Amino acid sequence: MSDQKVETEGAKPNPDTGIVDIWTQLLEKRDREEKDGQMADSLREASIVFLGARSAGKSTLIHSYMFKDKEDTPKPTTSLDYKYTRSSVGMSMEKDLSHFWELGGGRKLVSLLDICVTPETLQHTFAIITVDLSKPSSVVEELNYWLDTLRKRVKQCVAKLADSDVPKKCKEQVLQMFGEEHQDVDKVNLSPIPIMIVGHKFDGFKDQES
Repeated sequence: MSDQKVETEGAKPNPDTGIVDIWTQLLEKRDREEKDGQMADSLREASIVFLGARSAGKSTLIHSYMFKDKEDTPKPTTSLDYKYTRSSVGMSMEKDLSHFWELGGGRKLVSLLDICVTPETLQHTFAIITVDLSKPSSVVEELNYWLDTLRKRVKQCVAKLADSDVPKKCKEQVLQMFGEEHQDVDKVNLSPIPIMIVGHKFDGFKDQES
């Protein structure tokens, strides 16, 4: 797993995985800085998780966002890749910290999803599932697999948060995004976290026979 340098002293293992993962280290580092008065400005965080089959375009999406001026092609991700960006919005003093998790290796390493989707980060998690349109026969099956896998993991996190108000806040947030007055609001099974589906390689699909 590749990552930016993070202080690890004093970090405790994640109770779900038994290891000290990057997100846990960052949260504990932030808590220490807040206690020391090093973070005067408010900080907003988001955890963005990229899922999908191998070579479905996950790395390309992240690369195009983080390195807009570079035209080189990113190397394929073989396991779990981590990057982050820190930025300010307009003239605001508020800072946005975005954590990018890319689950590479396809289904073989799906267990690594437990590291980037946790009860502690659930309220600020956003998932992006990429599908390869150049392989139309596998799109629906791949999409269903990743949707089901993600929902199962989110359900596990929600169960561990039963004594907190986080599940309620997640539901309210997603309901607001979908629209409380939407005509289909009673017909859909809303996910506790936002999910975006991205179809990649349309140029390899557009000229195929219907």
